[in-house]
Order: sequence, then C-alpha cells, then structure tokens
Amino acid sequence: MEPNGILIYGELENIGNLSPVVLELVSKAVSLKEKLQGEKIKVCVIGNDGDYTKVINQLKEYGADEVIIVKCDGLKCYDRYKYCEIFAEISKKYLPRIILIGATIQGKEVASYTATKLETGLTADCTNLDITDNKMLLSTRPTFGGQLTANILCKTFPQMATVQRNTFKPVKFENNDILVTY
Repeated sequence: MEPNGILIYGELENIGNLSPVVLELVSKAVSLKEKLQGEKIKVCVIGNDGDYTKVINQLKEYGADEVIIVKCDGLKCYDRYKYCEIFAEISKKYLPRIILIGATIQGKEVASYTATKLETGLTADCTNLDITDNKMLLSTRPTFGGQLTANILCKTFPQMATVQRNTFKPVKFENNDILVTY
C-alpha cells in the first residue's frame, strides 16, 4: 500500500479543547494538500469516553477531512506510554505520507516514539513546510542558534515533522464534509 495523506496528532490541552497548534497544523496541511492533489487530512484525537462534538466541529471548520477519535477508559489525562503506542498504531494502520505534530512537550514525546516505531526520520521544530515537485515534504528549521535555516528532505515514509506554536496562522475554510471514525 502506497503512503497517502496527512495525519496530524490532535493534542488535547484540557478535556474537549484542542491545543491551538493543532488548528495551525490543519490550516497549513490544507495548503500542502493542494500540492498533493487529492490526498486527505486526517486528525487523530486520543482521549476518554467524552463528547468530541466541539473538537469535530473545530477541525471541520479549519479544513480537516477526517477525524479519528480513539476513546479509552482511563485516558482522562495524558499517559505517555498509552498515547504514544496508540498514535503509532494509528499511523501504521492509516499509512500516511506525512505526519505533523505540534512541538509541545506531549507532541515531542509522541513524535519521537512514533518515528522510532515506524523506523522513519523526524524533523523537529520546523518553521516552514512545503511540498516539492515530486511530492516530498520539505521541512525548514532553524540551525546554528537560529542564525540560519536548513531545508530538510526525509526520504523515508511517513515523512514526519514537529512545529512550534504560533508558526502558522490558523485559517478557517469552507469544508462541508468530514468523516468521523471511532
């Protein structure tokens, strides 16, 4: 099966509230999706058996095509091992071309664990993301103490990147349909 689509880790800050970086990543993914021609944006949200209507509506409003909600008893609070393992398994199941994760404390744990489990590269703390002519993720990150930037191409799939908060502006889109998977 060929890698396809963009998968975003839908980090929750408080019960029922997405981390703002998730909406930034979804908005940026919409522009990446245009260059990937027809691939979908999926967001994986992990949590307890709560109501996710607000989260689903927000993700729809910002351009996500699908929301994958993993509900488990005992996941009221972030559990490093369980969340990392669940997201890695979702990543294996959906086999995305690109995985984007907010560079928060939780996000960095999930990203590094997932990259290890998937045996792929990870570009951390990106300041820009783009798609090359041959549909590869081009990640830009600061180097040498922020004096220079480096453009990085990961040749393994999925291509992974973490992005700091306030890097991209969240933009609302007209997206009438969203698929919700539990």
